[in-house]
Amino acid sequence: MRPEQGWTHEKGSIMMLDYLLEQNQTSLTPTEIDFIKDLIMGTKTSSMYLSHSSLIHIFFYVSLGFISKFISLNSYNITFSVEEGKNFLFEIVANKKNGIDVDKFDYISRDCYHVGVKSSYDYTR
Repeated sequence: MRPEQGWTHEKGSIMMLDYLLEQNQTSLTPTEIDFIKDLIMGTKTSSMYLSHSSLIHIFFYVSLGFISKFISLNSYNITFSVEEGKNFLFEIVANKKNGIDVDKFDYISRDCYHVGVKSSYDYTR
């Protein structure tokens, strides 16, 4: 990434997605891949809007197979649905209610480790 273009989490996520798709076999169509990228970038796709973290973190933490089960496409509309009672999965990876999610815990653990500060947060409990 060139410095003049600026780094964003979304651009990095797209680059990781592209790499993973190049390195692994997938049954996703180009339309489905474009849909996922739109979600990552936070663009409005059809009438549905989700933040980038809602989908990309589930993609990386859960698996491509899990996500692809919930994407349904047809020539008129693109929809994204989650099995009833499973909406909490989005809060684990992208909590918009209070901002506490796996990203925050990952950042705290990683940053404390690299600056040599002990963290009282224990991700193994």
